[in-house]
Amino acid sequence: MSKKMVMKVIAAAVAIPLALSLFVMAVAPAEAKGLTQLTDPNKIVYGTTTPKEKTVLKDFFNLDYYIAQNPDVVEKLGTTDYDALFDHFCNYGIYEGRVCSKDFDPSAYAAAYSDARDTCGTNILLYYLHYATVGKADNRTITTLEACAKNNITVTVLGDDSCKITPEIYELAEKMGITDYKAAIETKQIIDNEKAKGNDVVITVTNSNSSSSGNDSAASGTSNDASNGSSTSGNGAGSDAAPSGSGASEDASGAGESGGASESGTEGGASGGDEAPAELPEGYVKIATIRANSDLFGVDISVYAHEGGGYAAYLEDTFKAKTDDYAGSDDDRGVNIAYLPVYVFDTSLYDSFVPEISDDSVIVMAGNENGLEYQRDSNGTVATATTTYGPYEEGDEPIVENTEVLADEDASESTEYEVGFTFGETSDSHVDFEVFVTGDDGFTLTDSYRIEEE
Repeated sequence: MSKKMVMKVIAAAVAIPLALSLFVMAVAPAEAKGLTQLTDPNKIVYGTTTPKEKTVLKDFFNLDYYIAQNPDVVEKLGTTDYDALFDHFCNYGIYEGRVCSKDFDPSAYAAAYSDARDTCGTNILLYYLHYATVGKADNRTITTLEACAKNNITVTVLGDDSCKITPEIYELAEKMGITDYKAAIETKQIIDNEKAKGNDVVITVTNSNSSSSGNDSAASGTSNDASNGSSTSGNGAGSDAAPSGSGASEDASGAGESGGASESGTEGGASGGDEAPAELPEGYVKIATIRANSDLFGVDISVYAHEGGGYAAYLEDTFKAKTDDYAGSDDDRGVNIAYLPVYVFDTSLYDSFVPEISDDSVIVMAGNENGLEYQRDSNGTVATATTTYGPYEEGDEPIVENTEVLADEDASESTEYEVGFTFGETSDSHVDFEVFVTGDDGFTLTDSYRIEEE
């Protein structure tokens, strides 16, 4: 007689706590609300959308759908400003793989029509233009994941060819309310493994809100099934725009919400009991307060150089800092010269560490996606983290990734980190800037950059 395995899935969260004491967590620069949304910030390539192209995109853009699919964007921009939400899609969302209509998914369109794929490659924007000029006139109807599944077409996510949505994966995700690709893959693997052992699998789906403090909340960490909290976007959701032209600003990016650590009512709650809140050194602009397993567990800082002179730093589309001679503006930032992600995770994301570190540690990941050289000063433990993915299809080899990380071994689940930024010396030949991270447990990290002018 086979055993009956009960799997409890928190459908409204990226995290999937299971009765097998497994915890699957998909990490992202943005909260994944679509199977084809890119979740690896290293694979997002932002571009520039022209006014003419925006005119074409307006025919695709469905405001209600975009609001429903992107709560992280809504948290920042609200639901009433059509222009702001449409601009977000054109300037950011489209390049992140966010879908703006239930009737068109560029990854699905690419999978169904090889001529479009040959013409557009991995440029997501071009698929919208191709459909508007070719596909619509040809009455091409396979434009969604659902249509691809019905036609037995496997969809490869544009920008990440390791993500392949088979009809089986799509059906599973639909039934379970999973909107994150890696969560769907891992869930299918668990189901397949238990079935192979002769076990029946009973799946119960419950809706939850990661900001809730109730017992079913993945974020609270109090559920017996969940080993940790859920993971959502770190792409600046919850940030309040700094007044234009200001230097250091009192930013609400997660700072007002980070007290959620105490919502569960468990011992050790939010920082501020025995631990003093972390403070940034004088001269640093506050970017955000982040915490592992919270609604804001990471940020992405972009540094721009303007041809008219000077430099500026932004958190997504929120101005943060500039040099005195910066000639740009929100609408004309200049050329992006540095992309600086800062994220904090718990250790459950990884399979192992060298050297071995405590399971209670918080992993701090920082650096740049531009291949820039920098100098680092930190009191954290340098470790190599190993993670194994897949195999995603029969016959494939598992993907093994080794990543250098910093471990904050004095941290706890409630440790909060202040992220700061400052420009240093600038001249006609170079610009200096620093990213600073400090935890309320005493952790510090400083990454110092110098970019030489060509």
